[in-house]
Amino acid sequence: MKARKIIFLILIAINCITIFYFSNQVAIKSSNSSGRVVNFVVKILPALRNLPEEEKQVVCSEILQPIVRKTAHFSIYTLLGFLTMNYALTCKGTKQQKRVFSFMFRNPIRYNR
Repeated sequence: MKARKIIFLILIAINCITIFYFSNQVAIKSSNSSGRVVNFVVKILPALRNLPEEEKQVVCSEILQPIVRKTAHFSIYTLLGFLTMNYALTCKGTKQQKRVFSFMFRNPIRYNR
């Protein structure tokens, strides 16, 4: 049980570092990252691949890029929730206390800058 606890702590730390890394990227670098994913999607979907270049750019920038960004954001925080809940399950306490711990860790209070 102790080994699982340590493994989950390490995975949580890696996930948090990843979130921090992506959160601190400048806009251009962040756009390039999501742009690579969008370009991959365009290459594998024949309906998008055959569009005229102007339409393709509109679809990529106004539809696909926001979907890719939101999906990445949702996925990384879902993974964090999964890891924290599994870590909490290795700790002592009632199920309710474990849920509260996991919820509080995943949802920090955010202040406007």
